[in-house]
Amino acid sequence: MSLSAGSIQSIYSSKTSGSHVLQVLDIKRLTSNQQNAERFRLTLSDGMHYMQAMLTSQLNDMVKDSSVQKTCIVRINECMCNSISNRRIVIILAMAVEKSAPCEPIGSPTNIEDAQAQAVTNMPNPAAPKPVPQVKAEPTVGYQSKGAVAMDASSAQVISIKDLNPYMNSWTIRARLMSKSEMKQWSNARGEGRLFSVDMMDATGELRGVFFNQTADRFYEMLQAGKVYEISKGTIKVPQRKWGNSKAEYEITFNDNSTFNLVSDDQVPKITYNFTSISDMEKVEPRSFVGKFARIFP
Repeated sequence: MSLSAGSIQSIYSSKTSGSHVLQVLDIKRLTSNQQNAERFRLTLSDGMHYMQAMLTSQLNDMVKDSSVQKTCIVRINECMCNSISNRRIVIILAMAVEKSAPCEPIGSPTNIEDAQAQAVTNMPNPAAPKPVPQVKAEPTVGYQSKGAVAMDASSAQVISIKDLNPYMNSWTIRARLMSKSEMKQWSNARGEGRLFSVDMMDATGELRGVFFNQTADRFYEMLQAGKVYEISKGTIKVPQRKWGNSKAEYEITFNDNSTFNLVSDDQVPKITYNFTSISDMEKVEPRSFVGKFARIFP
């Protein structure tokens, strides 16, 4: 079976559209300190170059059940490439096994990072650019932001909540705020402060966001439950289940660089409720949200 020659170069340059047939050269299990979250790092080759890749947690079972092994051939159907600690890493979102291991190694691939560094070293020094006359910019017609929340800003490339992962350093989601907690005070051995949280949703899943201290002060009055926002910038991590009831795989800790742009209400599904009968209440997991209708008789 032939590999997609040149795919690693394309992916490294963030040209990730289409599918890519690649060979798995190595698999390494990684464990995060957060809730012992398990991740798998793969080394992928197109026969010419190889580079590192991370599986999203939804694909972990492909390694655990031995579908994906060293030397097998896989087809990457969806991926993205991010810079992490000054290195380019592929995040695999959808993948299928084309040919099970064992397979003969294909080609003599070299590290794409080394190839790129060598290409930069060999580039001739460009001539000094000619000065470009500066033109005074005309004012742009549109909204004016009054703070961290702007109105009708929907130009960013939006991804779904289900595609978020901790290895992404640039992302934008469009989500409806289902609920906003009260501002709470916290205190522990490291100090004290204040926080609040929001629960968000889109058509693919739910997500919790947390705000601390001055960030909490900045956003608390601005954000409104039921509204839809385009949201970007924050730290994605595995939630501590003991402190909340969210079923989301990840949560986001927002900071002063985070942005919430208010967008039209019809771009995200309305809030849905999970109604539970009184007789089934004992079957519900602790700290879960349920909905209930009741008729009160005098």
